[in-house]
Amino acid sequence: MLRQGKIVQQFINLLINENIKLIKRKTIWVMLSIIVSITIISLAATIHTTSKTSDNWKADLKSEIVESEKTYTTLKSELGKPVLEKNIKIMKYQISHNIPPLNDNSMLGFTESTLDFSIIITLFIIIIASSIVSIEYKWGTLKFLFLRPVEKWKILTSKFLIVILYGFFMLFFLTIISMLFGAFAFGIHDLPSQYVLMKNNTIYTVPMITHFLQLLGAKIVNIIMISAIAIMISTLTKNNTLAIVLSIVIEISGSLISSILATFFNQGITKYFFFTNTDLYQYVEDTPKIEGMTIEFSIIVLLIYFIFFISISLFSFYKRLPIK
Repeated sequence: MLRQGKIVQQFINLLINENIKLIKRKTIWVMLSIIVSITIISLAATIHTTSKTSDNWKADLKSEIVESEKTYTTLKSELGKPVLEKNIKIMKYQISHNIPPLNDNSMLGFTESTLDFSIIITLFIIIIASSIVSIEYKWGTLKFLFLRPVEKWKILTSKFLIVILYGFFMLFFLTIISMLFGAFAFGIHDLPSQYVLMKNNTIYTVPMITHFLQLLGAKIVNIIMISAIAIMISTLTKNNTLAIVLSIVIEISGSLISSILATFFNQGITKYFFFTNTDLYQYVEDTPKIEGMTIEFSIIVLLIYFIFFISISLFSFYKRLPIK
C-alpha cells in the first residue's frame, strides 16, 4: 500500500513538473487564444451566413424537404442522391415525431459545428507531444531528470500523460466556450433533447448528451493515438523541428496515404491500416470505410498500434542515455 502511494506521489510530482515547464514556455496560452479566436470567427461566420430560424421549425423543415426533393429529381449524378434521400427521411422523421433539428444557429448546433475545429487541437497536441522529449535533448535538461531516483518509464509516462491531459483540457475548453458563445448569440430556447440519426436504412434517436459524448469520445481516442505517434517520433529524434514536422505530415497525409495504399491492396489488408481505424464515429452514423469492419475490430487494431508506438518510445528513451 505504501509502495503504491509512493508511485502515485511520484507521478503527481512528475506531472506537476511537466506542467510547469509547459506553462513557462507560454505555448499553451497562445494555443488557447487561437482556439478562442477561431470560435469567435466561426460564430461571426455562422451569424452572417445562416438565416434566422423562425419559431415554426416544422414549416422550415417542410420547405427544406420540398427543395431537397426538387434537387433529388433534377440531380444527374447518382453520388449525391443517397445523402439527399437520407436527409429527407430524417427531416420527415423529425416532423412526425416532433423533434427539432440541430441547426447551426442554435447553441447546441453551433457547438457541434465548432467541434470540427478539433483538428486544430490535434495539431497543437502534436506540437506539444513532438517537442516534449526532443526539446529536452536540445536544452540538455534531460540528463538532470535521469539523476533523480525515478525510473525512466515513469518519466516518459508522465510526459505522455500530461500531453493527453492537455488534449482533454483543450477539447473541453473548446466545447465550453462554444456553448457559451452559442448561448449568448442564439439563446437557449427550443433546444432538442434527442438527436436523430440514420444508419443501415434505419432511423433512431439518442439523447443529445449521448450524441455529444460519442462525438467527444471519438475525438479523444484520436488525440490519444496521435499523441502516441508524436511521442514516439520525439524520442527517436533529437531534432525538435523535425519531430514536429514529421508528426504533422503523418497526421495530415495519413488518410490520403491509406486511400492510395488501398488501391494497391485488397480490403482485407487495408482494414488493418492505422488511419483506416482512427475515426470511431464512423460506426455511429456512417457506414464503415470497409465492409465488415466493426468498432470492436478498430479498437483492437488501435490498441495493438498503441502498444507498438509506446514500446518503441520506451526502447528509444532507455537507449538515449545509459542507465548507471
